[in-house]
Amino acid sequence: GSASVGVAGALALNLVDRVSTARISAGAVVNLGIGLVTIAADDRMAATAEALPTVDSDTLGIGASVASNQLTSATLAEIADGVALINGKNLAVSATSALSSAAHAKAGAAGGVAIDAVLALATLDHRTIARIGTGAGLDMTGAINIAAASGGANIAIANGENESGKVGVGAAAALILGGGDLASTAFTSAEMARNVKAAGLDITSSSEFDYTANATATASGGKFNDSDP
Repeated sequence: GSASVGVAGALALNLVDRVSTARISAGAVVNLGIGLVTIAADDRMAATAEALPTVDSDTLGIGASVASNQLTSATLAEIADGVALINGKNLAVSATSALSSAAHAKAGAAGGVAIDAVLALATLDHRTIARIGTGAGLDMTGAINIAAASGGANIAIANGENESGKVGVGAAAALILGGGDLASTAFTSAEMARNVKAAGLDITSSSEFDYTANATATASGGKFNDSDP
């Protein structure tokens, strides 16, 4: 703070891009034998960004804060296109992921004139994919299971508070947006892309997410001069 003019600003940023992969690559020839073959990818991510400045002055107080989570997560379990699978009894391909984030931005300003601006932002590109790609058909004596599951909780909170003797201006925004070329916060897919003969086939895709965006701004002002009512 300052006896005359006070200015405070804060930026909190998480910029994350990560990939978790379990796969048999294209061109491979694999003898699955007679047991259980499992290809599994599992990824868990949690990110928190907090920006909490405060300023107090007699004449002019200005506070600004930005808390941002820019998160990209890809979890892939795959038998790629063109892989040759020989024999085999039971086959399981699974991708599981969880992405949770919290962005909290708060700014407090006090002064004769008080101004604050606050932004809490999450941009999410979360992909979870389990697949058996194209290629020669499968002939298995047991069951084939392909499963993709994703979930998480994402929160953006923006609080702007100011107290002024004369003029108070406050603004706050909280946003949760999809990123990447799909422009969606999450994409979950389970896929079989070749012919198959098996005792059983189970393909499941599920997702469960919570999204909360909350923005509040308060401003109080007093009299410009003693003659004001």
